[in-house]
Amino acid sequence: MGYVIAYSVSGVLADFIGKRTAAGVGRGAAWVIGVSGICLVIISALTITNKDIRELEK
Repeated sequence: MGYVIAYSVSGVLADFIGKRTAAGVGRGAAWVIGVSGICLVIISALTITNKDIRELEK
């Protein structure tokens, strides 16, 4: 269910950003992918610094 919601929201968001910036849907989609990549890097950096998660590997 989460994938369905994520795909539908990302499509609508890409359309909205593309129309809002008058750059087109392709650039809106690229922006969504770029922002999600930045969020993934931040979340993984925060996860690595969490002591409880690092202890799960032991």
